[in-house]
Amino acid sequence: MFLLLPSLLFGQYTYQPFVKEGKVWHMYGYCNRDYWKDHYYDYVMRGDTIIGGEVMKKVHIVDEERFHNNEPHYIGAVKET
Repeated sequence: MFLLLPSLLFGQYTYQPFVKEGKVWHMYGYCNRDYWKDHYYDYVMRGDTIIGGEVMKKVHIVDEERFHNNEPHYIGAVKET
């Protein structure tokens, strides 16, 4: 019974991909050049791009305080290997 229990527990896990369309990370903390300030912003995965022949997911930042709007701004791309 003790040998079977771990396989049953680990068999229940469903893989959740890191790179996924629409995934959002809510971030806290912002360091200005002169002072620390409480601040919230989001990273959003939206759309695909091809870099060096590899399909990658675009990462955008939504930061109303920095950009003075709620529009997503492209900052880079990620790929899960």
